[in-house]
Amino acid sequence: MTNSTISSDALSNAIEGGPVFDRMLVYSEEDWAHMSRAAGLFRAIKKLEPGSRVRSLATHEAAFLLNLNRSTIYRLLKKFEGEVVHLFPRQPGPSRGIKCLSSAREALVQTVLKSDYLTKQKITVAELERRIEKACERQGLKKVSRTAIQDRINRLDQHMVALRRGELLKAEDLTLRPGSYDVRAPMERWQIDHTPVDILIISAIDGEVIGRPYLTLIIDVATRMIAGYYISWDRPSARSVAAALLCAVGLKGPLLERLGLQGDWPICGLPIALHSDNAVEFAKSVPYRRGCENYDIRRELREIGKPRDGAHIERLIGTMMARCHFLPGTTFSNIRQREKYDSAAKATLTIDDLEKWLVEQILDYHERRHAGLGCSPRQAWEAMCRDQEIAPRWPKDFQQFYLSFLPSHRATIQRQGVQLLTLEYCGPVLQELRRHMNEKVELRYDPHDLSKVFVQDLKGLWVPVASRYPDCPRITLWEVQAEQRRRRLLELGPARGWMIITEIVRRRAARADASRLTKSERLARERASAATAVEGLAGQGVNNLTTWTRLMEGGK
Repeated sequence: MTNSTISSDALSNAIEGGPVFDRMLVYSEEDWAHMSRAAGLFRAIKKLEPGSRVRSLATHEAAFLLNLNRSTIYRLLKKFEGEVVHLFPRQPGPSRGIKCLSSAREALVQTVLKSDYLTKQKITVAELERRIEKACERQGLKKVSRTAIQDRINRLDQHMVALRRGELLKAEDLTLRPGSYDVRAPMERWQIDHTPVDILIISAIDGEVIGRPYLTLIIDVATRMIAGYYISWDRPSARSVAAALLCAVGLKGPLLERLGLQGDWPICGLPIALHSDNAVEFAKSVPYRRGCENYDIRRELREIGKPRDGAHIERLIGTMMARCHFLPGTTFSNIRQREKYDSAAKATLTIDDLEKWLVEQILDYHERRHAGLGCSPRQAWEAMCRDQEIAPRWPKDFQQFYLSFLPSHRATIQRQGVQLLTLEYCGPVLQELRRHMNEKVELRYDPHDLSKVFVQDLKGLWVPVASRYPDCPRITLWEVQAEQRRRRLLELGPARGWMIITEIVRRRAARADASRLTKSERLARERASAATAVEGLAGQGVNNLTTWTRLMEGGK
């Protein structure tokens, strides 16, 4: 046997007691090989009869080979249990778990930890150290070091710490999730969510910057196909949900034709389930709940504080926003990424330009290989639809489907009709309902067009009811609310009906003639001149099913 280069200190400092892995250090392959040889010597010695001359000679030879005295060899043999790790040297300092503070100081630290640190106030370790120092001064105790405080925090269950401090995302990261969100059939589950787009948009009229629009996206979980979208200046609302669902359920041919794009976007029809977060437009919206129930769509709300349940739509939004960062005028994800980039000066896209770019990205996304699928979303869609013989479910009327999800308002039928935001509406359907003792009605309205509202007739169909005022233009909800606020601030007194409409028309004309507008005025102008693409989708039929027919016949 040749002499080993294992240092005598490394072997003689083998730890006495305590968990093996607490004393593990990072060793090179060479050091591990030396320790493994030493362990082999000890295994051979322990097999010999205790007290025999042969064992004594073997011990003497081991001491010579390992450059240790015989007393150290006997001590190591007594501790050695057959594993190499028993020869690991002890790390400097006290063993893990040993508390060096006095009982009074230890009790004080634990008390302040529980009362101050493990709360949703989320104080920092520096602030915790300051509070413990003051508590020690009051009790005449020696100061506790930052290292000792941090050590006691590290010993705690970090998942419990995150929950007590309200750090739900951190708690999620500390929780293993061996399962998966398993959806194997197209249309079985869609996910929907909103986001502000990371880009500044300019006005198509004067080229001035307006702001960031909002995007609603819907994804089919099984195939990762993007079912639909909606871009607007409005914050997420029931109207955003209705427009995105209309896009998702309907055929995409008219949309691609309107944007002047070539491509195939086959996903359409009603889903089995619609998964969302707990935003107001999902969790508390009566039209959304009733619309889903009416069209046999199971409504699923993810558990609060568990964003992983919406991972597919969140990842899709992240992918689209990452692509958006290559556009002129992008705001990036945060200030650190943006640095000195002047988003307003670089902005060149209108909202129509952004919509066309988005649809181009969607068509490209469908054709690219998805790591989770092993193929592109479109290939997954076509294969699953063909193999599982998936047939689409359609609403009988797309206009009725769209109206079912619009914002609602409860109104009473009076002699002048019904009222919404001081605007009055009247029509034959209201007369018919009043004659059948239906005094309370539920209105549906489009915030982009308050020139009419919709009421369900006796057959359950949504019927338009026009404004009482002749030649009422297409006015928006925000214009009406802005005029009401203006009158309150100027103490002009309440205004009803035609007075509000007349003032809105006058202010529109003033904005058209003005050489310089504020950002809010430009936003109001954009909303007033917004395209009516949603109405075009709502008027489509379902007679063009060539894509589905081709899939059912086994085509590609």
